[in-house]
Amino acid sequence: MKHNLRAAVAASPLLSGMPPDDVRALVRRGRETTIPAGWTFVHDGTPGDACYLIVEGRAAVVSNGEELAVLSAGDIVGEVALAHGRLRNANVIAQTPMRLLHIDATAFAQLSPRLRDALLRDVRQRTQPAR
Repeated sequence: MKHNLRAAVAASPLLSGMPPDDVRALVRRGRETTIPAGWTFVHDGTPGDACYLIVEGRAAVVSNGEELAVLSAGDIVGEVALAHGRLRNANVIAQTPMRLLHIDATAFAQLSPRLRDALLRDVRQRTQPAR
């Protein structure tokens, strides 16, 4: 099962160009988890103690009752709160059954700097002001 998980994680655009050793380290340090549709797995206002790489499924990012984004395989959620010690700023609700790679704070800290940077790259691109 870990081999299939590794292949799915390696296929994430966030990890494009990452050395295979880094991908193996991420899978080894993370914990695969599955959740049912309708489950809220990130809660607004809670500490950022983990992030999740979506392996399969789709989730909605919701704040104040408004859907802000829909995330799917290859996307990551919760990384900003985790990396910067902030509280979560939205709920994330599974729209379909999901398979996730759960990366807790200890595992995140043990990743190579280039891998942590790759996981945070998408956030920097999403939050840059339009020119």
